[in-house]
Amino acid sequence: MKANEFIKKNRRLAIIYSLAIVESVFLIVFRGVFSNNPDAPSYISAFDVFMGGQLDSYRTPVYPFVLGTMKLLVGESAFLMATVVFQHLMFLLSIWFFYQTALRMKISPRLTFWMTLFYGCFPYLNVWANRIITESLAISWSVILIYFCTVLLTNEKTDKPSWKETIRYGGPFCVIFILLLFHRPIFIYLIPVFLLVFGLKATMKSGRHFAFSGMTATILTMLCLLLYMNEFRREYGVFSTSEVSSNNNYANAMIDGLIDNPDSSGFWGMNPREKKEYMEGVYKSHPKETIIAIFHRFFRAADFQLLFYRGTQDHLWINVGWIYLFLLIYIMVLVPWMIRRKTFAWISITLWILCVSNIIVAVIGANDEYNRLILPSMPFVLLMLGQVMSPVTKESIDKIAFR
Repeated sequence: MKANEFIKKNRRLAIIYSLAIVESVFLIVFRGVFSNNPDAPSYISAFDVFMGGQLDSYRTPVYPFVLGTMKLLVGESAFLMATVVFQHLMFLLSIWFFYQTALRMKISPRLTFWMTLFYGCFPYLNVWANRIITESLAISWSVILIYFCTVLLTNEKTDKPSWKETIRYGGPFCVIFILLLFHRPIFIYLIPVFLLVFGLKATMKSGRHFAFSGMTATILTMLCLLLYMNEFRREYGVFSTSEVSSNNNYANAMIDGLIDNPDSSGFWGMNPREKKEYMEGVYKSHPKETIIAIFHRFFRAADFQLLFYRGTQDHLWINVGWIYLFLLIYIMVLVPWMIRRKTFAWISITLWILCVSNIIVAVIGANDEYNRLILPSMPFVLLMLGQVMSPVTKESIDKIAFR
């Protein structure tokens, strides 16, 4: 197919890419590297630790290797800018996957265009590509992962797929899944979600073989994680991926008033095993207060003011409270829809569970940075919003494009 014929056939996508590329070039040229982030030095130094044959106690390997590879390719003076360019390229690539996912979810083509345009061009997600931090790649790879997830869940073939089909869809799903998990350990919540969804789908007559491919990929990813955690335990005495979770738990405990005398605790001088044991002791000595504090964090994260506001790190933040409200309304509309249709909306349920799981893990395990850590779920929220805004008629919720 000639280039002009391809553009004519994909006119809407070509418009989106034209605007998104211009915006990315503008951000790269005029904003450059925004490296004013306290986490950036630890990601940069972690590469040397991994290359020395050890696991880093703070960082999992994917992002340090991205930075280290860029340093090897372009040198010390330009590797940060090369990383920014790479992150913008990955985000631009994810636009195609977002667009195709929306079409697979039966969102109307016109609304798919506007949703994809918002995803690719609104200065909320793409601006993270200018930062030396994991957010940008987490967003892009999450969109790519959910595309292959939709392919595996919506394929209703009853025949066993060929090995080429299995590799074509199950292989990329597995690779992206592993990249995400070792990019940011918070993505551990994906494992039980996908085991549940693909496990249930594998019991159905139609599409069970493709679901089995997804479940196999999830099990392989889980085995890789367990091997990494076991090696971390061998080196640091803790069955974990890093000591960051203990650090976050300590910071949350101080905010929640669970640490009796934080100045004399000596926590920051402890090794990973001692940190974990110390936090276990805090929770055991304050069980009731810990549960109350966790519930309080969920209320603290909600702030029903403007939908978007300028928060820390000079970025637009979305108020988590509005996400709570949307997810509640969404499931209240989705369940009656499934009951009336006597069907199960696999993609819709999966997206909803992923968003809820992301919020729970972020609020419980993060250090008051809920807005940042739920960013990978924001494209999913956008897709779900497209579903409820895409009825054929306005008279009945049966016309909403759940899938």
